[in-house]
Amino acid sequence: MDMASMATTSYAMNMAATSAAAAATATSSTMSMSMDSSSCKISMLWNWNTVGSCFIARSWRITSRGMFAGSCLGVICLVISLEFLRRLSKEYDRYLIGQHYLHLVSQSTVLDTNLRSCQDGKSVTVPSCEPARISNAKFRPTALQQAIRALLHMLQFAVAYFVMLLAMYYNGYLIICILIGAYIGAFIFSWEVMFGTAREEATFCCAPRKLVAVLVTISIVCFIGILGYHRDVDIQNLRSTLPHLTYDEPACKSLDFAVETFNSTYTHAHGIYASGYETSHVPGTEDVFLMIKTGATVLWQRFPIHIATTLPQVPHFAVYSDAPDMVAGIPIIDILAGTKQKTRDSGQFNTWRTQQQLLSEHANIEMWEAGISGGWQLDKYKNLPMVAHGYQTYPTAKWYIFMDADTYILWPNMMRWLSSINHEDMLYMGSVTYQSPTAPFVHGGSGVVMSGALVRETFGKDPSLGGQYEEYAQYHCCGDHVLAHAFQDRGFSPVLSRDDYPYVSWRFQGGFEGELQAEPPSNVRYSKDNWCKEIVTFHHLTAHDIEKLYEFEQKYPRDYPILFKDAYHEFVMPYLRDDRRNNWDNLADIREYSNDREEDPKNPQVTAYNSYENCSNTCQEWEDCVQFRYRPGYCGLSNETRLGQKHMDGDKSFSSSWRLDRIQEVRKRSGCDPVDATQDEGSFFRQQNEEAKRNK
Repeated sequence: MDMASMATTSYAMNMAATSAAAAATATSSTMSMSMDSSSCKISMLWNWNTVGSCFIARSWRITSRGMFAGSCLGVICLVISLEFLRRLSKEYDRYLIGQHYLHLVSQSTVLDTNLRSCQDGKSVTVPSCEPARISNAKFRPTALQQAIRALLHMLQFAVAYFVMLLAMYYNGYLIICILIGAYIGAFIFSWEVMFGTAREEATFCCAPRKLVAVLVTISIVCFIGILGYHRDVDIQNLRSTLPHLTYDEPACKSLDFAVETFNSTYTHAHGIYASGYETSHVPGTEDVFLMIKTGATVLWQRFPIHIATTLPQVPHFAVYSDAPDMVAGIPIIDILAGTKQKTRDSGQFNTWRTQQQLLSEHANIEMWEAGISGGWQLDKYKNLPMVAHGYQTYPTAKWYIFMDADTYILWPNMMRWLSSINHEDMLYMGSVTYQSPTAPFVHGGSGVVMSGALVRETFGKDPSLGGQYEEYAQYHCCGDHVLAHAFQDRGFSPVLSRDDYPYVSWRFQGGFEGELQAEPPSNVRYSKDNWCKEIVTFHHLTAHDIEKLYEFEQKYPRDYPILFKDAYHEFVMPYLRDDRRNNWDNLADIREYSNDREEDPKNPQVTAYNSYENCSNTCQEWEDCVQFRYRPGYCGLSNETRLGQKHMDGDKSFSSSWRLDRIQEVRKRSGCDPVDATQDEGSFFRQQNEEAKRNK
């Protein structure tokens, strides 16, 4: 057996002997990383993980698809370098054999003209360089030569071991890259002149002198590529050179990472829609970046329902909380991790510090089970860094929208409206309310819409804006107010309804820029003013509410504008009654009379709160009254239709009733809601009564 064959056989035997050790090492790595699965995605089963995966060490954590692509290129180069080392080892053995051969030839005085030509670098045939009588001569390398051979073998072993560790992550993409690298490497470095005998071992004497230099150069380039792509990749540079991409963000605390999550490939590949849900982005949402705000203590009650309802409709989004987490493969970003140390040390961050302590201890307890309170104090610090992070993630978006996790947006309605508005205008829109007469702000829970031009003018020109108002937030109530204050300092105020932007606030249930905000469908204030207006958002929702809204939305074509009256038909109209409904609060509050309040200055003789009958009569006397509620000592009237909810408070429980004839009159006068085209008010109870009669 020649020396090259011996080296190859020895290498294969050693690699086989170390396979078990490599598997054990990879398994150990997986187990240790699983203790912090919110940072790394590692699987010992076949997988197609990309962003969020870790390989070999925590420092090699994939934070973007660009970085994953770079890592794949690095793996290909790594395997190519393995083939290069194999060829280099083989060529070195050939070199030693050739040098030994030349030594024998010089000793045997059989040099002929052809051999001299070979030594001069001319192209000659191998037989001319190799007298037959010494072609099978053997020798033992010197200690230095063997040391070099051992070094080359060690480098092969190290690279092969590293490649094997990567393969043990069972990542389909990396394994494909390993195969690609093996193919390219073999194609380049195994391409050589072949002979029918073993005499080719001496061809080194006739090989080009620059071969080693070329191979070393290729190896250096591959090595630099590996080092370069093991570091984070500038997403914005990628965006400028590649087609439009979406990025997945691992659960992390740092704002240095950009996130542009969740496309159909990602969701289907990870089985999120295994139950039959399909990703179907609403036209126009490709230009929107959605920010969903939640808290660690309510995350699991509020957010998961959005995976099957909101997220399939919107391709680009991020989810922000006050503790890192992962839900169905979707990262939850701790947006407060980047706050100043002074802020984190304040009393208002006690909740945040407690949550961090539980995470660091691997407490194995849900945040809501730990009895943690004070999440509202943390909430006001989130809005500014959220928008800063959203801009950093998707700087070319036309619209930036954020909502709470207990909010639902009717996306076809939202995008139909936004398509009629110029995103290059400085727009800050939603349900406008007031901290003071001179401090309007957009209510965050009802949904906030900001034009790309506004965000670029503010957060784009001032990258530190996300952390500039932490001290201001300590002394003010709400994050949406803090955001409005930052805009106001730069000369921008909320958009009020006007000719250019009619009924902006109505879309978010805000009324005429009053103290109103979005509510669940049963609590919406349906009135003659908004009956035929489009509605965009609902707030204070349970997971069940969101599911019902999603099913309601699916009943209409996406090009159909859903109006307030449509939500009324679905969620309110069937359940109204004109008789007394005990233990029910219909939220009537436009006119209120109470024995613990001052007498009504307009009618000091009113005694509506004395009895249910008096309250009913008072509603009847007010021609615009469509409903009332009563409990001892209180009477509330309203010219807005609301369903409300069951109210169990013993003797203090409300009783409610509605004036169905007046509600139908509002519908008739609206011009968009013909009464005869739909079921009448109270149809649910009539059907119940009819079924009860049939069952008797």
